[in-house]
Amino acid sequence: MSFKGAFSKLGNTVKKTADNIAEKSSDVIETTKLNMTIKDEEDKISKSYIALGKLVYESYIDGREIVDLKGSCDSIKEKYDKIYNLKCKIKNIKEEGRNKNQVKN
Repeated sequence: MSFKGAFSKLGNTVKKTADNIAEKSSDVIETTKLNMTIKDEEDKISKSYIALGKLVYESYIDGREIVDLKGSCDSIKEKYDKIYNLKCKIKNIKEEGRNKNQVKN
């Protein structure tokens, strides 16, 4: 193989490696953002539970009938649904990465 051919092959290898690293970095960044959103939703759920418990307790102490909790419970359920969907997105990103690696190998 000539020097030019070897240099060209090396250049192609470097380019493929750089493209692969860029693709994986993009996946890591997207996954990190999704995980941060999940953590934020989990924090909101915790705050919602505290607010819900406070509302129930205050109603009890004041001798009032417990107010309608459906809205609060629906809000918490929506947050759990969002977390589930975010986790599915993360799983898909990881599976796509594995599939791309299998095709390349």
